Amino acid sequence: MVTVGLVHSAAAETTEPLFRADFESKPPGTPYLPEDWQEEGFVRPDFSQFFGDVEGGRTFVDSAHPRDESKQALQVLYPKGTVGSSGGMDSDGTDGFTARLMWRKNGRAVLYLYHMDKPAKWGEDFSLRHADGNEVLFEPGDWFQVTIRTRINTGQNADGEVDIWINQEPVLELNGLRFVTNGDLVDTFYFSTFHGGNTPSWGPRKDSVIHFDDFKVGHTFESVK
Repeated sequence: MVTVGLVHSAAAETTEPLFRADFESKPPGTPYLPEDWQEEGFVRPDFSQFFGDVEGGRTFVDSAHPRDESKQALQVLYPKGTVGSSGGMDSDGTDGFTARLMWRKNGRAVLYLYHMDKPAKWGEDFSLRHADGNEVLFEPGDWFQVTIRTRINTGQNADGEVDIWINQEPVLELNGLRFVTNGDLVDTFYFSTFHGGNTPSWGPRKDSVIHFDDFKVGHTFESVK
């Protein structure tokens, strides 16, 4: 449903989101073009040197005020069908980090995290699990409200955090993370959806559709519910 920013300050008690895009400004069934996303408050960066999709435009960024803590959530609908999924730069503490959601085989939901202590070249997977221990699955045909909270580490300390809720149920709590050493804060909500990987084998075997709705950024969990 949303993307959210949480920050420790007097203003953090507000129940109003800092940013919201609900996609209600156009008639149902009308495609949202890059200029429509920009009217919603997003900026479309030029990543054509990486992806070559100047006309397609799959990536949009909301650069909010930098903060030490951020929550994110979105409404996601996977239409009926099959779900399947897949980056590789160093995170050295000065070149940023990412905390993003992915789905793996059969719709298995994971946090795909680029942090300073990731064990391999690529991002590290963390499975999302219900209270009973079962893995969260993104089932085709259902809507999911996804909320992500990311808290930056202090100095060079391993005290960063990421929490995730699915339909307001806590499904992941991570702590002891290192994201940065240069004082950078959480400053960007980056939206991108695609089939990852670096060979054609990662691509879908048929036309695929996914729906997103009601993006929010806010100081508190209440402001993005």
